[in-house]
Amino acid sequence: GALFATRRTAARSLLALSGATAIGSAVGAFFLPPAIRDQLLLELALPAAAANFVAMILIGTAVANDLRRVTIAAENTLYRSIMDAFPEPLNGKDTAGRFIAANPATAELMRAGTAASLIGKTDQDFYPVDIAAAFRHDEETVLASGKPAIVEQRVARRDGSTAWLSTLKT
Repeated sequence: GALFATRRTAARSLLALSGATAIGSAVGAFFLPPAIRDQLLLELALPAAAANFVAMILIGTAVANDLRRVTIAAENTLYRSIMDAFPEPLNGKDTAGRFIAANPATAELMRAGTAASLIGKTDQDFYPVDIAAAFRHDEETVLASGKPAIVEQRVARRDGSTAWLSTLKT
């Protein structure tokens, strides 16, 4: 879809630029008097070839970077769509326990308003100290072992009572 259209557009742009450069060189060579043209070729052939080589590397790198950017943007859109649509709480944290990604179900569970309002915060911002410390302990255990674990966690409900939540930590 959009990714392939962007690649086609980038390829066309690269071909157009290369063609314009070649036509410009040919026109210049055609209209110059032979003596001047021959002298310029002798003096500028190597520097011009080197400049063209470097220019093509720079253009190719710019096109490749643009394609990577478009690919990453498409992947991020897909990832965000999946996260937002997932009906169960789903989130990611950095090694310090700060949220780096969360879905609306996580925000609802934590009474955070929006998933974006969780970003950069820790469980301590939403739960009593003892519950947040237990969550962090479970996370550190999983980080140390490198293996996923299913843990039972106590959480606060909207009415103030507590409940148990089965959580897969990876």
